[in-house]
Amino acid sequence: MRVIVAGATDWTDAEAIARELARLPPGATVIHGDAPGADALPGAAAARLGFSVVPMARNREDYARYRRGAWRGLNERMLASEAVLVLAFHADLARSRGTRHLVELAGRRESRCVSSRRSGAGQGRQPRTCRSLARTCLEKGCL
Repeated sequence: MRVIVAGATDWTDAEAIARELARLPPGATVIHGDAPGADALPGAAAARLGFSVVPMARNREDYARYRRGAWRGLNERMLASEAVLVLAFHADLARSRGTRHLVELAGRRESRCVSSRRSGAGQGRQPRTCRSLARTCLEKGCL
């Protein structure tokens, strides 16, 4: 199972990420980006749990295509790596650019999402399709 972990650059609750990762099946592969916060935190926790870790970074092509929005290219490539689950950690998805973009892209691919928010002590939500998650969170502010 390939899982993307991403979220807010100001996310600091490493324990919330570790709790969600601990629920993954043995042999999972954790994919994360190169931004600080929720992108940077899962690597160490996943390694401690014995998972394979695939860090991915924005590259020249991402910058050439999107310039300052190179994170869009990174999100597209992370999803193209055959991830079946997105763990999104963000206190306010409606105000997000990168995390919301990832969730919306995943929804088009019918990937599954679990969202967590800081105010809920990082407790995970029930998995839903990313399309449902994005629609609900953008309309009702559930994150």
